[in-house]
Amino acid sequence: TDMGNLMLGLLCFLFGLSGGGWNGVFLAEVARLSPPEDVAQIVGVIFLLGTAGLIVGPVIYGVAAAAWSFGSAFVFMAVFPLAGTIP
Repeated sequence: TDMGNLMLGLLCFLFGLSGGGWNGVFLAEVARLSPPEDVAQIVGVIFLLGTAGLIVGPVIYGVAAAAWSFGSAFVFMAVFPLAGTIP
């Protein structure tokens, strides 16, 4: 099982390495589309909202999992990104 733990750790490392790269591309695009005089404020607000989701999301999931079950909490949390697909 030591090899399994090592492989799982490597997989998590690689996922984190690749999954974290979108921030720079996203913020660069936000900056490019923003008026030059407002770039700092707009990028700051976007980064704040994105980071707030990283902090609040796991807390909401934990509360939902404690109240219901892990599966129900997962379905509950899936509603938020699905709502973003509604035109």
